[in-house]
Amino acid sequence: GSGRASPCWWFGVDCTISGRITLLILSSNNLNGTIPSELGALSYLRELDLGKNYIEGTIPPELFMVDSLRIVKLQHNHLVGTIPPTIGNSDILDSIVLTKNSLNGTIPTEIGNLTRARQVYLDRNALTGTIPSEIVRMSSLEDLTLHNNLLQGTIPSHNLSNMAYLETFNVRNNSLTGTIPSDFAGLERLAFLDLSFNALNGTVPPNFLKCGDDDSDDEDSSSDSITSSSPWLWPK
Repeated sequence: GSGRASPCWWFGVDCTISGRITLLILSSNNLNGTIPSELGALSYLRELDLGKNYIEGTIPPELFMVDSLRIVKLQHNHLVGTIPPTIGNSDILDSIVLTKNSLNGTIPTEIGNLTRARQVYLDRNALTGTIPSEIVRMSSLEDLTLHNNLLQGTIPSHNLSNMAYLETFNVRNNSLTGTIPSDFAGLERLAFLDLSFNALNGTVPPNFLKCGDDDSDDEDSSSDSITSSSPWLWPK
């Protein structure tokens, strides 16, 4: 019947009872081509997962105009271009995963509007510029991964304590400079902090000096400074 022609019957698609698309889960399906801007018209879309495919082109700004969007997974594709500033419009966005593409340009300051986001994975791209100071407004954030990019400048330190739920902060292998923010010491939930392979300096927060394997014989774990080649990894 005509009902079978509805996209709601397609593989990887879920809908409301009234036929509104809510989920598009199409990861690891050898998909190619580009992300259609028409996805921005799916006003009930809650989750988009196109990860681990061969998708090219840019991320359409229209995608982040969907008010209901909570999860966007586009990792392990061949996406290029910049992260659209419209990302800041998705005020209920919970998780954004853009890992391992070829995205360039700067991280938009509008990302600070994502006050409900818990996971932001932007690692293994070619992002440039600085880490926007607006990230400290992301008060619900648990995981932030920016490693293996081309980021410069300092780690935002003003009001870093606002990120009280932060568990993972990874900026490994960039070109960051300046001083390690002392506020890291006050983030009680922080369990994974990797600042290695940058050009950071300053004092390691004391609480991290006490962390790690109690049986470790690595005397370097008590060093007071970070250099560009120091492979620092602090698990709590």
